[in-house]
Amino acid sequence: MNEANAQAVIQEEKEYFKQLKQPFEWKLFSYDSPSNLKSILLDEGFEEEEEEALLVLDVRNAASLLYMEEQEQLVEVDDEHGVSDIISLMDDIWGEDHSALGKRLWRDKQAHPDHLYLYGIYDGEELISGAWMYLEEGTSFASLWGGATRPSYRGRGLYKDLIAARAKKAAEKGYIFLTVDARPMSRPILEKNGFQCLAYTYAMQSPK
Repeated sequence: MNEANAQAVIQEEKEYFKQLKQPFEWKLFSYDSPSNLKSILLDEGFEEEEEEALLVLDVRNAASLLYMEEQEQLVEVDDEHGVSDIISLMDDIWGEDHSALGKRLWRDKQAHPDHLYLYGIYDGEELISGAWMYLEEGTSFASLWGGATRPSYRGRGLYKDLIAARAKKAAEKGYIFLTVDARPMSRPILEKNGFQCLAYTYAMQSPK
């Protein structure tokens, strides 16, 4: 794709998903070409979401995470009830409906149990922090998602606990790199634990 054909390519994608009656996200990276691709997408009616930083960590150099003592309240989530807890947590924190995400996570966990790992930290029966990780089959990369913590429990290191749990699992499964699209709130914590910024990403939502 180049500046000459970018608009035609975008319109082709819009038409394809229009036929499916399916909204979609165009994931834009700061190194994508042409250099004015974001402007073209905006002109085509896409809506830009918050800028995120694409961070990566080589787990072979992450001893502080790999040898962290695991806290008792952290559990690996492998049933539908646990997935529902994570989705309820996301709904509460972001004030949005994540039911479609919940269905996808549970479907993926059943279909590919060795390539999706979910974790939660509980205070009694209440889930207070949750996250998940996909192991990208045929690659050296594991991608981190979630990492939401109830406001009253923030500042206690729970986010780092979830990073460590996933780093350990990735290393155990032979994966070398962790990647994450980090929001401004989580980026400083990730960089403090060895993640490096490679680029910036933009979720461009298709026209309504």
